[in-house]
Amino acid sequence: MLKHLLSALKKKPQPALPPSAPADPRVAKVVAAHHAFQAQYAALEQPARAADAPLQTMMDFAQACFELELDSECEDALKRVLARDPDNPQAHYALALLISNFARFAEAESHLRQALARAPNDINVRFAMTMNLLARNRYAEGHRMFRVRMEGPSHPAPHIAALPAWAGEPLAGKTLVLWSDWGGLGDDIAYGRFVRGIRATCHPARLIVAVPRPLRRFFAVQSYVDEVVDLADEVQADLQCGLIESANILGITFETLPSWPSVFEVPAPDLQYWRTQLRHEPRLKVGLAWTTTSVPPIDLGRVGRADKHLPDTALALLCGVPGMVFVSLQKGAHIAKAADLLPGAAVIDDTDDLHDFIDTAALMRQLDLIVTIDTGVAHLAGALGVPTLVLLRKGRGYFWPEARSDTPWYPSVRMVVQEQVRDWESVLLRTRAVLQRRAAGVPWPECFDRT
Repeated sequence: MLKHLLSALKKKPQPALPPSAPADPRVAKVVAAHHAFQAQYAALEQPARAADAPLQTMMDFAQACFELELDSECEDALKRVLARDPDNPQAHYALALLISNFARFAEAESHLRQALARAPNDINVRFAMTMNLLARNRYAEGHRMFRVRMEGPSHPAPHIAALPAWAGEPLAGKTLVLWSDWGGLGDDIAYGRFVRGIRATCHPARLIVAVPRPLRRFFAVQSYVDEVVDLADEVQADLQCGLIESANILGITFETLPSWPSVFEVPAPDLQYWRTQLRHEPRLKVGLAWTTTSVPPIDLGRVGRADKHLPDTALALLCGVPGMVFVSLQKGAHIAKAADLLPGAAVIDDTDDLHDFIDTAALMRQLDLIVTIDTGVAHLAGALGVPTLVLLRKGRGYFWPEARSDTPWYPSVRMVVQEQVRDWESVLLRTRAVLQRRAAGVPWPECFDRT
């Protein structure tokens, strides 16, 4: 949701790379932008604090504060804008996005509703309201508003969207294509449960699934799917429905979200391969994923408000639990090896043998517990019914419900959420306590519920 903040403020400056820019262009871009916002902050700090400061100057200053993670200054600047201009929809919107990071969801909703009342056609405001509603477990209203995602300049498969839309009518004798119309691979796995539900309850003559290439083999092995195609492929079908839109067609609410102990199937030969690989390992096997990006951490004196990355040094807090071995699930060309980040811990790292989602799913099925900050890993593990601890920033996200430690999306998943923004230490200490109980023989999820 936070990626939309800049549309509420001024366009991001286009900085020149400093002379000593890092070789990795992705890192260089972040570093250059950081330097530009430091300069913007320095130039605007005094003018923006003046009692008669122009509103745009205050908004630009708030943007710099946001980017530099000076949250209290950002909030103060936006509130001063609203004190002088209570009807400013962009300030309401920007403030809602900022405070959502601190799980102040009800307050954020109030600001979003005020922004919507003044800018009802603003796509970014409507999208932010969608995320707020879903985060607060109001699925019926949230999924209806989620249709805003299709109003943007483009979506993944316009040739599929052009087919007649399924509105819930009988599917006898019909071919239906369900397709990925928004989000990342974790979202596709989460909403993929509706493929199974539609097959079981609506009985189409033929069911096709169109997903991004990395997920094709994963969906192709599911017995309830007739055909799987890439999003770019031509599809012959009578009707189409986006995976997310199927939640509207089925009338899904937070209370009626379909959930099974395991949503997806894994081929027996793949399961047997990893069963054989780990057959001599008697210790508690704990899968571990500690980042979501292949770009190395960047030392800018900040953590990254929306970043899903555990500081490398913090992983040592998980070490020293007897009777346990970590199994790395972390891939990426620029990512350190698990053994280097877990001093003295027993580590199995066979990630070179993980080539796609089927390989990873088969390995996950052999593990006793998974600890992950990568929500994509959490979606896959949860959909397989594997006991999982997902480590979440305070602002969470809508798959990880407000004021709960469990989620109806995945009965096997429990959440450890930051008590304070940027505080991963307390999250890891609680995780360690769960691992100690589980290694001592306390079953899942009792080992979590005792903490």
